[in-house]
Amino acid sequence: MSEKEKNQLAFFKEFYDLVWDTGWVNNDIAYMLTIKAVKKSGFDSGGNHIKREQEPLYEVPILINTAQQRWLLTLHGENPEIIFEHDNEGYNRQYLSESEIKAIGEQFWQFAVKVEDKEDE
Repeated sequence: MSEKEKNQLAFFKEFYDLVWDTGWVNNDIAYMLTIKAVKKSGFDSGGNHIKREQEPLYEVPILINTAQQRWLLTLHGENPEIIFEHDNEGYNRQYLSESEIKAIGEQFWQFAVKVEDKEDE
């Protein structure tokens, strides 16, 4: 582990402890944030390495017009948006996990198309 990674780990451990100990957020939110941090960092709050599994990613084309332009279900931060694919300037994530799609709405799952070799952006 590099010195930078050790420093980052120390920072986030302290941050996690502060958030938890001061009660800035309730237990449910702290748990959700912890799970997200573990998934993204590959470490638990104690600095133990956790094997990360890459969840399959999907695109959700809602409409394809006659010019083969696609309207896609995307996430802008935590907010779902349906946009033309060519209008996505990198602010919207168009590669989503099954759980993200179903959290937006179960009805969108029927349109999901698995994509290969895409990193979660």
